[in-house]
Amino acid sequence: MPTLSVVTYQLGYYKDRPNGQTLPLIRLAPQPGSGPVSDIRMFYQQAGSVGFFSAPLVPHLTAFFPREALESHLSICQSENPLFVQWEVDPASTLGALTVFTLQTGEEFFGEGEIDTSP
Repeated sequence: MPTLSVVTYQLGYYKDRPNGQTLPLIRLAPQPGSGPVSDIRMFYQQAGSVGFFSAPLVPHLTAFFPREALESHLSICQSENPLFVQWEVDPASTLGALTVFTLQTGEEFFGEGEIDTSP
């Protein structure tokens, strides 16, 4: 499964064409030269499906999530480092449909996290 290191994120909004709603979007910028993708877009709408990989002129990943996932994804982007994206393209798809898209973090270093105050 390909993995990309993410260096920055940006919260934005887009206008959903069929119903005219303004919905949130998180754009991720991968580490330059870390893989075959230069832009990652995570859309939040009423229902989630996985997404697609597109590589015509600017290779990018697009993933769709239910709106309820925005808060947890934004929290991960704001508080975790390093941050990675993994995906798998359906080999049977001629359109680059994804079967898996995950946002994940690396292991925490020793000493990170809450202080253990148990007796």
